Amino acid sequence: MENLVDELLLTSYDKAIKLNLEREFILILEKEIKRRGLPLTSTLRNEIMA
Repeated sequence: MENLVDELLLTSYDKAIKLNLEREFILILEKEIKRRGLPLTSTLRNEIMA
């Protein structure tokens, strides 16, 4: 996961949500985004929290 560039990580997160992939996978991506201090759009976060 550390080899993934920030932009690709954020894109992967966005696509994972849009494709309704496994919640665990999405949470792993979100954890890495937070670890890197990258911004999460509130729209995306609200979608997975529902």
